[in-house]
Amino acid sequence: MKKMKNVGISIGTSKSCMGLEEVGEVNIIPNSLGEEIELSVVSIINDQVIAGENVYLNKNIKVNNIIKEIMRLVSLSFINDDKYFEEYKKYLSFNIEKRDDISLIIKIDGKIYSVEEILSFLIKQIIENGKNNNIFAKKFIFTLPACFGIREGVLIKKAAKLADIEESKMEIISETSAASIAYELFINQEKLEVKYEYNIFKLNYNYITDGNLTSGPVLNKKILKNILVFDLGAGSFNLSILSIEEDEGKKLNFNVRANLGNPFFGGLDFDNRLVSYCINEFCKLNKIEENEIYNNKNAIRRLKLQCEIAKIILDSEESVIIELKDFFNNFNLCINLTRDNFNSMFLDYYNEINNKNKKNTKSCQYEYR
Repeated sequence: MKKMKNVGISIGTSKSCMGLEEVGEVNIIPNSLGEEIELSVVSIINDQVIAGENVYLNKNIKVNNIIKEIMRLVSLSFINDDKYFEEYKKYLSFNIEKRDDISLIIKIDGKIYSVEEILSFLIKQIIENGKNNNIFAKKFIFTLPACFGIREGVLIKKAAKLADIEESKMEIISETSAASIAYELFINQEKLEVKYEYNIFKLNYNYITDGNLTSGPVLNKKILKNILVFDLGAGSFNLSILSIEEDEGKKLNFNVRANLGNPFFGGLDFDNRLVSYCINEFCKLNKIEENEIYNNKNAIRRLKLQCEIAKIILDSEESVIIELKDFFNNFNLCINLTRDNFNSMFLDYYNEINNKNKKNTKSCQYEYR
């Protein structure tokens, strides 16, 4: 018998998942390999589309045929900073071009794909994971970065339609709102189930704009608590302050009080800066032009993976060695990086995070400490 459920889909820059609530608990739907997290990647080889973790099981895989960082491509579709766009392209293993001011294209083996097409392939895979587990959705709730605006939301809806999801079955809320709901359910589950009625589809989402500071009205309701959600993901940075409010009918409301974000600031940008640093050091030592390295997509892919691993290791270790044999022109790459070196490299990033947090709390007349 089919299980018709309301499901939540989170499409991340690096990983995605689908979950549903059953008896007060959220269950994550595994993919065909039994993994709860699906990789946000798509490959196209000879018109054959593969999405998710299965991409890396294909023996005919080619670096230039793997599309990653799809949610960052959504943001790039609407950027009007040509310098940033061209700089970002250097770190990708596939080819992208701006088509006009509101879209970009991906070129694979001479064929052109839109961002919404690529995204729809991933959404289809996530839905298929559900069907393989006998889960059939009657409603799809997509969570998006809080810094996404109307244009990004429209693009996501287009992708969902291409994945055969009817618009009447779609809802969109911000990831920070979803996190607040999950938090309240987790710490106060019994009270919510017994005392409150809430509608997950009627959250206040009107105050989300294109990464700019916005603030919702303070409604005439009893504020039970305020929640600050800090979300520094792979592709975007989002800070939201939400108030959980109780109205006269004892219904629970989640109101977005303030929101700040940057769709071009995330873990990817840490990785890319580290890649740039390693290439600079390597080229100085071996007297090689940097452009030669950036034109080698396989070299960039290998180095980017090692930089991401190094970043994670430095979270618990004082130093790490980034090492690649035969990195370029038979030269090996070997970079010794300490945590202090790493932190000094990203002082401006840390300051941006801190300043946005101060600005966000100040907009709600809260004290930042």
